[in-house]
Amino acid sequence: MKSNTIQQAVLEMTDGVEGNTIQKIRLLDFCTPIFDLYGQKGLLLLAVSLKRGDGGFHLLFEKIKSAYLYRSPASQQFYTLVRGFRIERLQYIEQCVTIRVHSSSVRYLVFDFKAYNALVLNEKGEIVFRFIKNKPEADFSHIRLIAEHLIANGEKDTGWCEMVSGKQSDICIKKRKDTASSGEFSLNRELSSQFFKKRSEALVQGALKIIKSEQKKAARLLEKLQLEAEELENSESIRVCGELLKYNLSKVQRGISSVSLKDFKGNDVEIRLDPARSPVENMHRYFERYKKLGRKKEIFEKKFEYEAKRLSALKSLLRHVSDKKTISLNTPPAEVIGLLKGEYFKESFRRRVENALMQRHDRRPLKKVEVKGEFLRFTSGTGKVILVGKNARENEELAIRKARGNDLWFHIEDGTGSAVVLRYDRKGEFQETDIADAAALALYFSKLRGQGAGNVVYTHCKYVKKPRGTKPGYVIYHHNKTRYTVLEDEVLARLIDSKIPIMVSGQKDKLDI
Repeated sequence: MKSNTIQQAVLEMTDGVEGNTIQKIRLLDFCTPIFDLYGQKGLLLLAVSLKRGDGGFHLLFEKIKSAYLYRSPASQQFYTLVRGFRIERLQYIEQCVTIRVHSSSVRYLVFDFKAYNALVLNEKGEIVFRFIKNKPEADFSHIRLIAEHLIANGEKDTGWCEMVSGKQSDICIKKRKDTASSGEFSLNRELSSQFFKKRSEALVQGALKIIKSEQKKAARLLEKLQLEAEELENSESIRVCGELLKYNLSKVQRGISSVSLKDFKGNDVEIRLDPARSPVENMHRYFERYKKLGRKKEIFEKKFEYEAKRLSALKSLLRHVSDKKTISLNTPPAEVIGLLKGEYFKESFRRRVENALMQRHDRRPLKKVEVKGEFLRFTSGTGKVILVGKNARENEELAIRKARGNDLWFHIEDGTGSAVVLRYDRKGEFQETDIADAAALALYFSKLRGQGAGNVVYTHCKYVKKPRGTKPGYVIYHHNKTRYTVLEDEVLARLIDSKIPIMVSGQKDKLDI
């Protein structure tokens, strides 16, 4: 939208918006907040587009299905700052829409169409919130000029003026037009119609892009299966090549790429070879390939039929979305997502289509707060502390970050399980009872629990390392010892009784041991 269009839209909506209270702030996408405003005329929807190069500020006269709207940490913080505030005055100043709101205090909402951002200013004109986090060097000098103007005028109604370098221009557009007072909102209605049309087209294109991509992958897979079908038909010739190599190994030289041999009927057969392999390895390669094709035959027909039907289902879905164009902000996305419940649509494909319809790009979870003392804690026979991780993340955290160098680290020798750390203290060296207790816990919290016995490795924590780029929980170790451990009921009962309860958010840890 052009600046003068935004200005005229703001001027037209003045009477309808002033006096309303802000009840909700939700997002259509990461740069389009939708405001629910309640007043004498009921509910009004205000759309603000902060997309760079395509800003907008106008009312909406059609309802957006709630499935398309969502909240993010940024929108929730925005809402918290202005929840229940009453709109007192709208102004358009230097490509910015400013809204004075009041509740227990005065705040200013500034929608900046220079930097494409939304800000909240306190009654002193200080920026207390930025909706889109700009880089630190972002220039807000024009915001300071606007803040000075807003504070200087206070409660005064200065009309609608365009500011130039902090000064009012000679031409001021007075508010209260006939269209605004009559409630027709002709410009806002036109902008609302364009908004819904444009967004609906974007939703259709987004869904089509995903469907076409999946269709191309399905077509390529079917072509590959057709080549495999031809290979399966020739599987007998592959076995024959292996047999000919078997009975003519002395005639085959290493390093050649092919050899011509006579088959059992006296016909010449050209056999391709891998020069890097020996004649015997080439022979085994043909036999392995023949066995593999034999196993494929058992499931190939079902797989080929499934992929052919899946491709047909994708083509049908593509025609439905392209021809009918039923996707819009007025219709729930469930109508399209419901078409994807068939057996021929994978779960990953359904999620991609859903993400294309509901563009929640910035719905990032809030940063998790680490809870101290989250590991299971036990006491050995001599009173030393034993810590046990409950998952891969905790295993890594315990072994690499929490443990000290002289602590002992325990884990089953082969397979998945919890990391166990036996704490070192200066009162004395580790006793045999301490090591046996820690090894028993490492075995108990592993996949070998059901067997009741197995090998447990242990070493000092200073010899446990985390290779860069490896998956969570993966570590390497050296200078280790191996201990064959058998679970004993008496030892387990004593250790379980020694468990220290862990409190997380006021509730006990629920892991059953």
